[in-house]
Amino acid sequence: MTTPAIQFTQPSLAALTARFLAKNDDAPTTAAVEPHEVASAFVTDPKAAWNEAVAVAKLLGSTDTIPMPGDWSAFVRQAGPVDCQLLALGHFPQQVSDVSRLLSGKRTTPTTHATTWTSKVSKSPVLNELATAATARLGGHWNEAEKHLTQADQHANTDSLKQLVKNERAALALAKGDTAKAEKLWTELSQTAAGSFNLGVLALSQNKSDAKKWFTEAASRLPESSSWHHLAKMYLALAS
Repeated sequence: MTTPAIQFTQPSLAALTARFLAKNDDAPTTAAVEPHEVASAFVTDPKAAWNEAVAVAKLLGSTDTIPMPGDWSAFVRQAGPVDCQLLALGHFPQQVSDVSRLLSGKRTTPTTHATTWTSKVSKSPVLNELATAATARLGGHWNEAEKHLTQADQHANTDSLKQLVKNERAALALAKGDTAKAEKLWTELSQTAAGSFNLGVLALSQNKSDAKKWFTEAASRLPESSSWHHLAKMYLALAS
């Protein structure tokens, strides 16, 4: 009889943070921290990842929902690990699965993925344009992403949607290497959870001291039930 393969569920960001902080607290100051590494057998639940991937819309005040597209699961399976993860559409904190990448000091913001997802799934035209822009951004199609952001901007008729468009423009600017533009846009959103979190990510990726300030503010604005809150706390520990 063939023994069925056992599949493990990836630990939550809360568990990863707790393990990291426990190791960091217990380790002597002169000793190297032995980071927690997630084995390749762990898998991310696509539904949980999707809830976090669209959380930024709710955090910025949107009341419309974005149902999970059918091909999202394939995207999650092929998405590799990252270290400095932005709080933007299409990003999920479960990708930060190896603390050793963060401790290495060679920190980078998210790269593009070859596989994207079908994004026209919301009843909101603006959210459809933003989700399409996000999948284009993650696929490295800058012009396509810009086109859909322009469409979203033209139809954004509330402050929350305008803020969401601005956050996505900043994420696209950073993906294209325009750090100054990204920082300017996120500074305009610095009183929001997304703005403070992403300013922290930008500072952490550049080893700047103000990362601690931004992650402290982000953690206070993010609900404790969100994996983004626990990721902010993990980043805060690294920045401290």
